[in-house]
Order: sequence, then structure tokens, then C-alpha cells
Amino acid sequence: METSVDLSQDLPSHVPSELVETFDLWNGEVADDMFGALERLQDRAVAKGGLVYNPYLKIWWAGGLDLVREIYQAPDLFSSRSLAGGIAEPGTPDLSAVLPFRLIPVVLDPPDHEHFKRLLAPLFATNVMERSRPFFLKTIVDAIEKFADKGQTEIVSSLTGRVPALTFTRMFGLPEERGPEYADWNHTLFRGQDPERSEAAGKIIGALTELVERCRREPGDDLMSEVVNATVNGQPVDSNDALGIGFLLWMASLDTTTSHLSFQFWHMATHPEDQRRVRENPELIPGAVEECLRLYGTVNNGRILTRDTEFHGVKMLAGEKIGWASSAIGRDGTVFEDPNTFDPERSGNRHLAFGAGVHRCIGLHLARKMLILSMEELHRRVPPYRITEGMQAKPLSGLSLAFESIPISWDLEG
Repeated sequence: METSVDLSQDLPSHVPSELVETFDLWNGEVADDMFGALERLQDRAVAKGGLVYNPYLKIWWAGGLDLVREIYQAPDLFSSRSLAGGIAEPGTPDLSAVLPFRLIPVVLDPPDHEHFKRLLAPLFATNVMERSRPFFLKTIVDAIEKFADKGQTEIVSSLTGRVPALTFTRMFGLPEERGPEYADWNHTLFRGQDPERSEAAGKIIGALTELVERCRREPGDDLMSEVVNATVNGQPVDSNDALGIGFLLWMASLDTTTSHLSFQFWHMATHPEDQRRVRENPELIPGAVEECLRLYGTVNNGRILTRDTEFHGVKMLAGEKIGWASSAIGRDGTVFEDPNTFDPERSGNRHLAFGAGVHRCIGLHLARKMLILSMEELHRRVPPYRITEGMQAKPLSGLSLAFESIPISWDLEG
């Protein structure tokens, strides 16, 4: 269902009317059929040369993986200085515009971005994540064993949301028992409306402020102590920048990872043949994880134009926003053969679920480790599972795609 918009009032004079595509990321068709709607939108964009304009969201929309890769790799033209390019539900301010600090490093462009990335990237390096494997494994197994003998669970609360929350508290040096509370704040931040959304942001800022102060007084061996007591470009990290780094990592840890985990298990629960294939061939699990990342990229991302330009034959102005759907570009038929087919043996899987260019996700090694271990351990400890009869998963659309709940069941053996 399209949103009713008076195009004669809302269409900028330089935008050709034939490039208009009106849609709402939070309601209507996208909310009812998120992946299908976003893929159809991409197809229409590609048919028009790769770019369309949405006067409702006041944003350009890009279709096609290679075109989006161009955007990622041109930070001088397509800036990341505002969170997700400023994509926000009409009437709701872009989060990065109302916070009292910068969301580092995502809102920084080169060269400032590189200074902070040199601080953060080693904290999430492959060897560091491998040393943390025993903790990740124990956290995942403990969560699964709480429901493995029950025959059913709501997997967002019991596993896909629980594991990232516990991992996050451990890495940040926060109380483990408050993990679910922190996840609730983050959920409200992403899915709520004001004033609840602002209240959630305030709670997160309060918790991080206390954490930053403690890490300065009593440094520990946690990630935030490393950040708070570091130097960047020869200068100590100030409290505002430490808060900005902490806030961004808080959001990524408790939203994006939860969403990726949720979508991979939703896929397995709703595609029994794919689940059977991966169970019988566990060596395919890494490839299965990559396919779920490709098919179900969770972030609707974006950038802001730094100057007037003509891009792929379209006039665009400084300050305008451009967005795209990670899930849709992962189904680009010009790049991926049989793009809607799940194939854990797919070669050359060039998806952009973790972005590209200077802003490629620094937490990708952590995310992949958790995604692979979670699938290995759930399939080892729980028989074939499915969506519980008479119930359904509850998806959530918007800036990022997620599930509120996924009820699954399985037959107990013996």
C-alpha cells in the first residue's frame, strides 16, 4: 500500500517525475511484506537506471549491488556524517542529530574516521575473537540448554537476543544480569516512539556515562576501558567521544547481531529442506550463514551528498540523502545467479551485509563467529525445528529489519 503524498508540493524541482517512487519503510507494503516489497522497489529502481526519489521520506533510493558499492567507496561524495544518512520516520528526528556526541566512527569521514578505526579495529580482530571463542561458546550453549528439553521456545528472547546481550555486557564490563534490561532499552530506541524513545536514549547515555567514569578511575580488561584510556592521533580520547563510541557499539551489539541471528533461524524454521541439508552437512554452516546474510541484510542504510553532482545520469544536490536496502541488493540478479535461492555452496558471495569501503563493519568477525557457533550448537542440541503450529513470527520493519518474536517447536526424542 503506497503512502498518500501530494507530489506537486513535495517533489523538488530538479527531480524528474518519472523517477518518483513513494513508499514508507515503517508501514504499508514494506511492513506487510518487507523483503518482497524492498526487492520490488529495487527492481523498479534498476529499471529506471538505478535511482528513484521518494518524496515522502525526502530521499533518493538506490537499486543494485554494484551501484551501492560505488556509493560506499566514495565517502568524499556520499558522506556518513549522519547516522544511516539521516533516514528517519517522518516526524521522528534522526538520532545522530539529537545526541550530545558524535556516533564514532560511523559518522566520521576520512581522514578522521581512520584515526578512530585504528583504535577500534584491533579490538575486534580475528585473533581477538578467536581467543574469546570459549566464552562465546559457553554463552551460546548455556542459553540453548535452558530450552533444549522443552520442545519449544520463543527464540528471540531465549537465544538470538539473549546471547548478544550477555556478550555485550561481558565485553563492556557491565553487569551480566542487566543484559535483558539493556536490550529492552535498545529495542525501544530502534522501535519506539517519543517520548519513550528519548527516554531510552537517556537511560543508555546515563549507563554509559557511569561506565566511562568508572573506566577512567578503575581501568579493567574490558573493551570500554581500552577505549576510554586510549589516545587517538596523539590526543587522549575525551569523554564525549568515548560516549559516542560506546553508544554506537551498544546499538550494533544489541540490534544488528540479534537481527542477523533471528533471520538465520527464521529461515531454517521456515525452510525445512535447507535446514535438513545443513544438518546433514554441518561443514556447510559457514556458507549457510553467508547466504542468510546475503538474503536477509537487516539494515536500510544511507548517506548524505556532500556536493551537487550528477550520478548515473541523475542530478543530485548537496545535503540530499540516499538510501538502500541491504536485503534487496543481496538479491540482485545481475550479480547473483538464482538470487532468491538459498545455496550454502554459493561461490563468490559478494554480499554487502557488512558494508564496504572505509565504513565496512569492524564487528564482522565477532558477528560471523556468533552466527556460526549458534547454528552449530542449536543443530547439535535441538532436533529439527519449525514455526510453532498456530503461531507466527512477528517481523519489524523500519531503519533496520528485525523480529519481535519467533516461536519454534520440535519433537522431543524418546
